[in-house]
Amino acid sequence: MRYLCFLLCLLIAPARAGRFDLPAGVWTNEQRPGFRVVVGETAHRKMSWDADGLLLEGVYKVTAARGPLHLLFHIVSIKVDGQPVDRGTLGKIKLAQGQDVSAIWDWTHDGVRLSILDRTEQHPLSFELRKSK
Repeated sequence: MRYLCFLLCLLIAPARAGRFDLPAGVWTNEQRPGFRVVVGETAHRKMSWDADGLLLEGVYKVTAARGPLHLLFHIVSIKVDGQPVDRGTLGKIKLAQGQDVSAIWDWTHDGVRLSILDRTEQHPLSFELRKSK
């Protein structure tokens, strides 16, 4: 019976993570004014990352909600200086249209820390963000 309960918990936990959403709005970085994250309404789970002329648009999914939120950001389109492209680079992270990018949304005392993970880099690319008024 305990084994069955354990298996049920393993199956239910990922489903529950998908029920968590990010707060809609525009999030900016004061030290790097060219970087902003826009989170759309929760019904559509749209998100965009704008970094100094590189615009990544897509949808997100919360994959783990215990502690900091773990996200999977699916890139639907990439634009560089307003022009559609197939690939782009954010820091040292190479990105492509259709790619899934892992990130961590961690609440801080005055905003959030968005850490973008890459399989080839040991250290994530992190940004301190505050919600714009």
